[in-house]
Amino acid sequence: MKVLKKLVGAAALMLATTGAVHAVPVQYTDTYDADPNWLVTFVTPITFTHELIGANLPNATLVSADLYVRLYDRLGFSETVRFFFNGDLAATVQNVTYNGQIYEFSALTELQETGTLDVTIWVSGLLDTVNFDYSTLVAWVEPVVVSEVPEPATLLTLGAGMLGLAATRRRKQHKD
Repeated sequence: MKVLKKLVGAAALMLATTGAVHAVPVQYTDTYDADPNWLVTFVTPITFTHELIGANLPNATLVSADLYVRLYDRLGFSETVRFFFNGDLAATVQNVTYNGQIYEFSALTELQETGTLDVTIWVSGLLDTVNFDYSTLVAWVEPVVVSEVPEPATLLTLGAGMLGLAATRRRKQHKD
């Protein structure tokens, strides 16, 4: 009976150590740099795409994603700038400064399904102009980790083998 208890204890230890493994989030960065910088007007909006290549989305878990866009104004006039993510209006900002500003947006929802973020920047007024310098996407992704959980047939075989060993040991003890 002691042997059987030891075998059951060993099996329980094996099952406990082969459970789920938690992955550490990995940072992905994608920068879109317009060189030379683009002039954004009412007639000429700009569109570009950020991609999380290698992040295994949508299977992996996207923990967070932030988009940083740097715009600057050369003329110093008041303008209204609209940002669209994957075709939907995400935000509107006004009065970009002459020295430039970095605008931060959360892009978590737009990225989860496909791992791509289409960005369109457009100014609302006919005479409004703004310059686009660069855009950086920073995302934290928790990758998919395959845990080594034994399948039921393996556990059944292991259990049958342990019972067989216990029975053999018991017979040997009764003969002695």
